[in-house]
Amino acid sequence: MDDTVGPNRKSLLYLVSRALERVHKTPLLGMEKAFASKEPIEELWNKDASILEDVKEWRKFYATTAQGTLTILKDKQVNTGTRLIESSHGCFDNSLIHIQDAIERILVGGLIAPLSSLDY
Repeated sequence: MDDTVGPNRKSLLYLVSRALERVHKTPLLGMEKAFASKEPIEELWNKDASILEDVKEWRKFYATTAQGTLTILKDKQVNTGTRLIESSHGCFDNSLIHIQDAIERILVGGLIAPLSSLDY
């Protein structure tokens, strides 16, 4: 919630979580606090018991299945294919390795040709 991104100065994940999900304050995977904290954070999560149960299942899945397979951007810089840029809230779609990983997951396999540049 400390972001300074875009016209609303917050991550789009907070907009989706609060305004576009069927249940207000639905935790979303990209919200680090939603899966990093051990207890529900009132400002982030709806207190509805079914939502909290969903979060518990989600965390169980992450801990037993997805951990190590999800790519979390923690680098200070990302490679666009032609240069390094500083990591920031909006750099994900310029990160060659993260976009290639996402496309390969969607295709369930390798790319026909490697990505060469996401420098735009």
